[in-house]
Amino acid sequence: MDKGLFNGVLFLDFKKAFDIVNHSILLRKHEQYEITGQLTLCLKNRKQVGIINNIKSDQESVQCGVPLL
Repeated sequence: MDKGLFNGVLFLDFKKAFDIVNHSILLRKHEQYEITGQLTLCLKNRKQVGIINNIKSDQESVQCGVPLL
């Protein structure tokens, strides 16, 4: 910058990229490559609920995204 040259910075958020990972596709890949472990178990039958103003929603299945372990 002192020499008057351009500087550029690029920030990437890879965490967001995993929000759209489809569980059924990922689980098939795990089976194909014989991957087992905690992540595989976390993807099976995942459920979530939401709470707004102390009102809890019904449980729904989670179809996409990778849990943070």
